Parts: sequence; structure tokens; C-alpha cells
Amino acid sequence: METLYGIHIKVPVLVKMITAEEMARRCGKVLAPSPGFDERAIGVAIRKGSRFTLYIENGAPRMSAASTIVHELTHIWQYQNWDERQIRRHYGAR
Repeated sequence: METLYGIHIKVPVLVKMITAEEMARRCGKVLAPSPGFDERAIGVAIRKGSRFTLYIENGAPRMSAASTIVHELTHIWQYQNWDERQIRRHYGAR
């Protein structure tokens, strides 16, 4: 991200590999396996105060995990660089 896009993450990010069940819980859902394809999150970035944790589902396919990590790091960059008050005024808190 730094080399290709000039994006610099200026805060430490803790990365944790977690189970699918824990990922669902972190996303406010319940894992309910079913036959066939189920769309679900395999990563999430969570901010608590000034600390950031990136959770990735353990065992996720390599390319899916890599693209999810990039996606979630982008959210962390946004948290650090966007004017949150202005965004909330324009779009609302949710």
C-alpha cells in the first residue's frame, strides 16, 4: 500500500487470527453454516480509542485474506485521515 498508493499507516496495528465463530461474533452476527456458498466477512478492523486491531479468519484462502487485509488497512487509514465530524454531519452516525 505504501509503495503503490503512498498510503502510510501511522499507528501500530495488532493483527489477530481468529475462528469463523469469533469473526461472526466480532461482526455482531452468529455463524450458521449451510450447504453451498455463504457470504460472510473474513476480516474486520476494530478501533478502540487510539488502538487498532485487525482480525482475520484463520484458514481463509490466501488471496481472500490478502485482499481483506488491504481492505481493512484502508479503513484504518481512513480513521486516521478523514474528518470524522464532517462525515457524521453529512452522512449521519451510522
